[in-house]
Order: sequence, then C-alpha cells, then structure tokens
Amino acid sequence: MEENNKKHLLIIDGHALVHRSFHGIRRPMITRSSGQEVRGAYGFLNTLIKTIREWEPTHIALTFDTPKPTFRHEQYAEYKSNRTKSEPELIQQFSIVKEIADAFDITVLSYLDMKQMISSEQFH
Repeated sequence: MEENNKKHLLIIDGHALVHRSFHGIRRPMITRSSGQEVRGAYGFLNTLIKTIREWEPTHIALTFDTPKPTFRHEQYAEYKSNRTKSEPELIQQFSIVKEIADAFDITVLSYLDMKQMISSEQFH
C-alpha cells in the first residue's frame, strides 16, 4: 500500500487533555467575552491543531469518561478514589470541547462498559 493511501486513526483522551490544559496553562485567565473561563478548551484546541498538522490523521475519535461508575469501579473499588471533585469552571469546558469536536467533525465516544461500546453503531 502506498504511503498516501494509509489511514491513520487518532484517538484523543478528552478528559486527560482538558484537565492537563486547564491545570497546565499558567497565563492569566483565558475567557470568552461573556467572562466564561476557557483555558482547558483553549489548550485542547491548540493541542488538537498541532497534532492534526503533525500526524495528518484520516480519522479522529475523542473519548470522555462517563459521569457514572464503569466496570473498572466494579472490579476495583479504589479506582480513581483519590481524585478530588473537579472545579465547576473545569466541568464547563467539556461542553465547549464537544462543540469543538463537532466543528471538526470528530467522533465523540463515551461508554459505561465494553459491551455497550462494542454493540454501538459506531463500531459497525
């Protein structure tokens, strides 16, 4: 197969990237004109654009944790138990990032368990 015909799938851990961006950007607050904090979404978008330019993926999927417990919580009671509750300013960023994903025509994935994921239409 020629190099031009190869397909490249980029899978992004949305929660991890937004958290990293939100807590990693040390500039003064980055806000919308409404005053809403957006540094997590800003960092996500910058990283997304840089990664697309560098890797030139043909397909992109963005994953998010679910707000409900998953099979991992059932198998290991201590899973993520040491985490503190996320700040409201951070939580608001996820809807902005999903808007960005929609604008880039990126598939967003968020599943409670593997059976749900495998049976979803996105995998058929």
